[in-house]
Amino acid sequence: MRRRVFYMNERLLPIFVVSPDRLDRATVEVVRVIHFTAVRQGVKYFLCGATARDVILSGVFGLAPGRATVDLDFGFAVKS
Repeated sequence: MRRRVFYMNERLLPIFVVSPDRLDRATVEVVRVIHFTAVRQGVKYFLCGATARDVILSGVFGLAPGRATVDLDFGFAVKS
Protein backbone atom coordinates (compact mmCIF):
# COMPACT_ATOMS: atom_id res chain seq x y z
CA MET A 1 0.00 0.00 0.00
CA ARG A 2 1.37 3.46 -0.92
CA ARG A 3 1.43 6.11 1.73
CA ARG A 4 0.40 9.61 0.77
CA VAL A 5 2.62 12.45 1.83
CA PHE A 6 1.06 15.88 2.17
CA TYR A 7 3.17 19.00 2.21
CA MET A 8 1.88 22.16 3.86
CA ASN A 9 1.38 25.00 1.43
CA GLU A 10 -0.73 28.14 1.17
CA ARG A 11 -3.68 26.24 -0.29
CA LEU A 12 -3.84 23.86 2.67
CA LEU A 13 -3.65 26.43 5.45
CA PRO A 14 -6.87 27.00 7.38
CA ILE A 15 -8.51 30.40 6.94
CA PHE A 16 -9.28 32.18 10.20
CA VAL A 17 -11.33 35.32 10.60
CA VAL A 18 -9.61 37.41 13.26
CA SER A 19 -11.49 40.09 15.16
CA PRO A 20 -8.93 42.87 15.75
CA ASP A 21 -11.09 44.29 18.55
CA ARG A 22 -10.31 41.17 20.59
CA LEU A 23 -6.54 41.68 20.34
CA ASP A 24 -4.09 44.03 22.00
CA ARG A 25 -3.95 47.26 19.96
CA ALA A 26 -0.15 47.33 19.93
CA THR A 27 -0.03 43.79 18.53
CA VAL A 28 -2.52 44.67 15.81
CA GLU A 29 -0.54 47.77 14.84
CA VAL A 30 2.80 45.93 14.65
CA VAL A 31 1.28 43.15 12.53
CA ARG A 32 -0.27 45.75 10.19
CA VAL A 33 3.05 47.54 9.72
CA ILE A 34 4.89 44.26 9.06
CA HIS A 35 2.14 43.12 6.68
CA PHE A 36 2.05 46.24 4.54
CA THR A 37 5.85 46.52 4.45
CA ALA A 38 6.27 42.87 3.44
CA VAL A 39 3.56 43.10 0.78
CA ARG A 40 5.10 46.27 -0.65
CA GLN A 41 8.50 44.54 -0.85
CA GLY A 42 7.08 41.30 -2.25
CA VAL A 43 8.29 39.27 0.75
CA LYS A 44 6.28 36.35 2.12
CA TYR A 45 6.08 36.22 5.91
CA PHE A 46 4.32 34.47 8.76
CA LEU A 47 3.58 35.20 12.38
CA CYS A 48 4.79 32.44 14.70
CA GLY A 49 5.45 31.69 18.33
CA ALA A 50 3.22 32.48 21.27
CA THR A 51 1.72 35.50 19.53
CA ALA A 52 0.39 33.34 16.68
CA ARG A 53 -1.26 31.07 19.25
CA ASP A 54 -2.70 34.07 21.06
CA VAL A 55 -4.11 35.55 17.84
CA ILE A 56 -5.97 32.31 17.20
CA LEU A 57 -7.17 31.87 20.79
CA SER A 58 -8.20 35.50 21.33
CA GLY A 59 -8.91 36.85 17.88
CA VAL A 60 -10.71 33.83 16.48
CA PHE A 61 -12.21 32.01 19.45
CA GLY A 62 -12.47 34.84 21.99
CA LEU A 63 -10.57 32.89 24.65
CA ALA A 64 -8.08 34.32 27.13
CA PRO A 65 -4.64 32.97 26.16
CA GLY A 66 -2.90 33.68 29.47
CA ARG A 67 -0.01 35.24 27.63
CA ALA A 68 3.30 35.39 29.47
CA THR A 69 5.40 37.06 26.78
CA VAL A 70 5.02 40.32 24.89
CA ASP A 71 7.31 39.71 21.91
CA LEU A 72 6.17 39.09 18.34
CA ASP A 73 7.98 36.50 16.24
CA PHE A 74 7.94 36.62 12.45
CA GLY A 75 9.48 34.46 9.75
CA PHE A 76 10.39 35.95 6.38
CA ALA A 77 11.13 34.22 3.06
CA VAL A 78 14.06 35.96 1.43
CA LYS A 79 16.24 35.01 -1.55
CA SER A 80 19.55 34.94 0.33
